[in-house]
Amino acid sequence: MEEIQKPVLFQTIGKHNVVIVKQPFRVKEKYKTGGKAGQTKSIRMAQYCDTLESIYIEEQKKIEKNPRVTPIYIRKGKLLVDPEETPLLIEAMRNHEDNVDNGGKLFREVDANKDEIEAIKLYQELDKIRSYIMNSKPHEAKTMGLFYLGYSTLNISAEKIKLKLREKVEQNIDFRKQLIEFSELKNKKEKLIATIALIEQEIYLEGKVIYWTKDKEKIYIAPQQSDAINSFADWLILDKEGREVYTSLLDSLDKHLEKN
Repeated sequence: MEEIQKPVLFQTIGKHNVVIVKQPFRVKEKYKTGGKAGQTKSIRMAQYCDTLESIYIEEQKKIEKNPRVTPIYIRKGKLLVDPEETPLLIEAMRNHEDNVDNGGKLFREVDANKDEIEAIKLYQELDKIRSYIMNSKPHEAKTMGLFYLGYSTLNISAEKIKLKLREKVEQNIDFRKQLIEFSELKNKKEKLIATIALIEQEIYLEGKVIYWTKDKEKIYIAPQQSDAINSFADWLILDKEGREVYTSLLDSLDKHLEKN
């Protein structure tokens, strides 16, 4: 059985709320053997780009003319990195000139116990979803409100919904996980379209039935009232007739979608 690699923790030397790690940075390559062991062999410029397979700029430029740097943030003095998901970030942090192991004074790699790792994971997860909520576009916030706070949020401003969502994710871990799942959903766009259609009164919900507003023609009957909008969004993807309705909604909502 393959052993699961333990997350790697980097910690700032002093107390900081947020630190943006310097990029690009210098990497000193040293002789490992012989009479010059320990002495500087060369200095290479490096930066972290999550879409590339090297931290070294000269190697990155063989793939991309202008490699796009991925910012590195150390929040609340700690950065926990998963070696399976982002091994290159670990390489960048371990080779960084500001790492104490390389003579720097900003941060160092530390050994963390299981409880500390779990606590940091929870914090980073919370920080990520809070940022997602507060940076979401108005109709995306409305969509989260509709599906996770209730139908009444259609009459509340997007900014108020964001604050309600943020407060709830800070208090409820299960709710936090639900919104993380939403951010990764394949049918998120269909949920967004359903929400905008309700807001703009292209469609309306009565019980567990969804109708066209214009001619009151029945569009879809949900299995149950409590999950009507959610199942409608799934139907827009999975059913042939649903895809036709989805296309019609896209056409009728075109001017509203341009704002998002």
